[in-house]
Amino acid sequence: MGNHVNNICNKISTGVYVVKRIKWVGTQEAAKITYYALVESHIRYGLTIWGSSSGNLKRVLRSTSVKPFYMQTHMDLHSYPTRHASRFVLPQHRTALFEKNPSYLGQKLKNLLPDHLRTLTGNRLKSLLKEFLLKNPVYKIEEFLELMNISP
Repeated sequence: MGNHVNNICNKISTGVYVVKRIKWVGTQEAAKITYYALVESHIRYGLTIWGSSSGNLKRVLRSTSVKPFYMQTHMDLHSYPTRHASRFVLPQHRTALFEKNPSYLGQKLKNLLPDHLRTLTGNRLKSLLKEFLLKNPVYKIEEFLELMNISP
């Protein structure tokens, strides 16, 4: 039984990694589909067996520490329009290392973009952001913060 649980934990762990990667480079919908296919299916498959062994169940559930599938904006928090409706709500953290996380840094930098770029998505964002960066070349995050008139 222990060998089987290790095998399932490894599959779930791999699935969680794939979900995180897809969430980072793809869409939220793609990440959900991947989660249901690669993670939840394994959890549901063995839930009745693991339920009789609380240690194994806890271990499996610990390996599924997937963050929520959405990035919350201020529009999600309020039922009325606000000045920062299109900005992401950045998660609270305790360490400087967390700020180097690509998903956190990406949300933070997108919040700093001018309004006409921040509200765009997909290919339109890609093309206009490319134009913006060609007109204002930056090679370091500090240069980008300077360009946006924000002290690092």
